[in-house]
Amino acid sequence: MSVLDASPAPKPRYLRWRLVLLILLLIPAIPSIYILILSIYGDIAGCNVAAGECIVGGRSLGEVARRALDAAAAFSTLFVVLGAIWFALCLFPIHRSFANAGSRLVAAFFVAGWSVIGPIIMGLIALASIAPHCSFNEGGVGSCRIFGVATQSGHAIGTALWGIMIGMPTAALVFIVYAIFVAIRAGKTKQKTLTFPPRQ
Repeated sequence: MSVLDASPAPKPRYLRWRLVLLILLLIPAIPSIYILILSIYGDIAGCNVAAGECIVGGRSLGEVARRALDAAAAFSTLFVVLGAIWFALCLFPIHRSFANAGSRLVAAFFVAGWSVIGPIIMGLIALASIAPHCSFNEGGVGSCRIFGVATQSGHAIGTALWGIMIGMPTAALVFIVYAIFVAIRAGKTKQKTLTFPPRQ
């Protein structure tokens, strides 16, 4: 018996599974979210992102930003290729979060796209926030100094876009398989309802 064969959960459980789904969707964007927070923190601390090294609380914001950008680049590259696997992991909470087939398919469609390109989108937003003075390119030419520390991670985030040619078709295939499963389940449920009408 497939784990996706479970019957729709009672309404109080829908919220719990939607929370699980939200957490799964946020995990790929954690490095980028951290960078956005770091950018705001740097502004509050009075640091100029395009100037020299900034030390706050004994720590170099530039080094912290460099490591966070490295993580964001790694996530972008990983998920753009293997996002379909993450999407497949999200299918169970999707199935448990919604009661009808239409809602499940709509949610699955958007999650499929987010699992592949979400980390890249968030990475580019984070770059625009913390490194507006830098110009990144796919050739990896030149480095960028953020709070005085050089980094080239922005190049990797841009290059990860090429992985969409692998990631999106794979995620689409997983979505099609899930859509067929949902359609079959919906057909069986409708047939049972017609065969055994509810009591008046």
